Amino acid sequence: MYLLEISQAVPLGNCSDELVRRILGTSSHSRWLRTANRVLRLYVSSPSPSLKLKQIAEFFMKFYIPNWFNIKSKHSLKDGAKHVWNTISRSRYLSQDLKDAFDGVICLNSFFAHTENILLHMLMYERPYIRELAARRIIKPRESSSNVKSVRVFLPPKLNFEATDYKEIIDLSSIISTSPPILCDISTAVFRSIVRDKKNPKWDFVHFPCHTQAVERCVN
Repeated sequence: MYLLEISQAVPLGNCSDELVRRILGTSSHSRWLRTANRVLRLYVSSPSPSLKLKQIAEFFMKFYIPNWFNIKSKHSLKDGAKHVWNTISRSRYLSQDLKDAFDGVICLNSFFAHTENILLHMLMYERPYIRELAARRIIKPRESSSNVKSVRVFLPPKLNFEATDYKEIIDLSSIISTSPPILCDISTAVFRSIVRDKKNPKWDFVHFPCHTQAVERCVN
């Protein structure tokens, strides 16, 4: 894959003859991988790249390419919250004016940082006490809202851009948790068993993707 090869060649400062001769398609803003390929190709072939070209190439190398491969390789619904945190942490190198613009966009699209999606990841965590914490946060709203008929409000949460872990991107202690709808067919007894017996059940939701190419086409 050209993107992988060129992204590995950039930090080495050396491209193979085969990579240099590779013919690329025309650049297109609707095909981000092709745009990334062309930008990095232009960067490595420029004896004196401009400051703007350096900044764009740096963004692709530090942010876009690692994120793209991470999402493609860890595409389960359970990984969505972690991808949001990776997106935030990888962007901290930007200047303050760029971070201000970037953070605003992330806030508008931070649905995977919602407590419901963070709980899904916590249920899959290797440490039993994290799984137990997630189970308790799912049990509580189920028991307290058994007679509630209103529709829950699902809004992007307030983000902590200084978080050092995905569990810190929102303040879980100050948020009223709601049970993830994708777990509605799972009985409360299962979550009680996680708390009581430290069990780690197999979850079907891990097979649902957090991102698809069909969604990407719509966005583009």
